[in-house]
Amino acid sequence: MRRLARGIRGVCRASVNVGEPSLVSSEDRIKFVVVLGSLSPKLKESSGVWVPPDEQLSSDRNRRTKMLRKSALHILCNAFLIAWSTQLSEATTNCNQSFTFLLATGDHNPGFWIIEDVGGECSYSHLIQISVEDTAVTCVLLSRIGYENWKWLQENAKHVVSQPATELVNQNSVWGIPGQSWHIKSPPRDSTLLDLFQKEYNAGRERSWNWRCGTKGISVPSVEGKAITLVYYYPEGLYIDYTISSVYYFPYSGYILIFTNQPRMASGLDTMHGFLLLKTAEESSLKEER
Repeated sequence: MRRLARGIRGVCRASVNVGEPSLVSSEDRIKFVVVLGSLSPKLKESSGVWVPPDEQLSSDRNRRTKMLRKSALHILCNAFLIAWSTQLSEATTNCNQSFTFLLATGDHNPGFWIIEDVGGECSYSHLIQISVEDTAVTCVLLSRIGYENWKWLQENAKHVVSQPATELVNQNSVWGIPGQSWHIKSPPRDSTLLDLFQKEYNAGRERSWNWRCGTKGISVPSVEGKAITLVYYYPEGLYIDYTISSVYYFPYSGYILIFTNQPRMASGLDTMHGFLLLKTAEESSLKEER
């Protein structure tokens, strides 16, 4: 299930505490006793114990019968709780992300505006602003009322002074600009990172990968013909063994915005797509998110 960014978005998941068999309600216990009784139709209840109607049981045998019935009851309770918890763990929220580049403002200290829509049971939308400053990168999330429907904003964005953006063209998984020699490709498969992720962070712990590994857990795209530095990564994405979905180049400021497609799913079948911001100047340094 989807764990959302740093408390700004809230948490779209339900937590269920599965109790021990001793915490099953009295009604459930009665139902299980009825099941036990139906397995032996020739037995009848006597003082809470199912015994043959015409047979006198000794006290020891009666005690053993109680213990057996209690053990059988606990086994059934355990089976019920295991099946119940398994069903809950397989519940899906299908929170599917989609990103839309809106515009880029500024030049020396640019700002990048991105729309994020998350469908499924989450059904929320954000306007993301990434502001690049001299010593840090600031990420601001603005939530809108309702879901999707950004046409009004896209129309008004045309009236904002912005820096030009060139969308790269995909030719056989190689992203480039016609007439220019440099190009971008998805990073090669990093078996070391992938093995570590599958061993330590799979099955419910996917969202903790970025917080624990930071930039060491990110495979940066291959850029041929330009020296690049990673400036920012969106923390909701998983950046190992991914493909590129779209690329924008900003010639005035020298930045590259790359949207990624992650085929792996988080718990709840939630997506882990994201985006990376690169700087083409060799002297640029990685700036931490404020």
